[in-house]
Amino acid sequence: MEIHARARELLAKIRDIINRLSGNDRGNYPTHVSVFEPNRETINFIQKTECRFIAEIGIYKGHTSIEFAKFLNGNGELHLFDYEDRVRDVAAKINEAGFQNVHTFGSSYKLLDSYNWTIAKLLERGNDPIYGSTTNNVRRVKRR
Repeated sequence: MEIHARARELLAKIRDIINRLSGNDRGNYPTHVSVFEPNRETINFIQKTECRFIAEIGIYKGHTSIEFAKFLNGNGELHLFDYEDRVRDVAAKINEAGFQNVHTFGSSYKLLDSYNWTIAKLLERGNDPIYGSTTNNVRRVKRR
């Protein structure tokens, strides 16, 4: 009897791993978080800079993303990193608001898929830092 119980346990674990690797199991990802407005601290900080290339990693419903788009006002680029469905939906909202300078980088829900790969590929494309001006502006604002 104990062997059958262990075998069922092992099969359940194997099934769980296969589902996570294939992206079929979203049970380990939050479907809901308590974010109902933009992150004002982040927006206030960015508004003090001359930044024109913004990367937002983890956008959820895009409250802060839309504020970034307003700040850029069609200049520069806004790069959004999150799951494919999230970046697609938020980019559509931003485009409807009249801003076309949004680039989306979506990941699947597969266990080993992540925006880290996408960022690494972006960095690999060229020798110049993509978000270097953001870093410089961050340092300048912090010194004040």
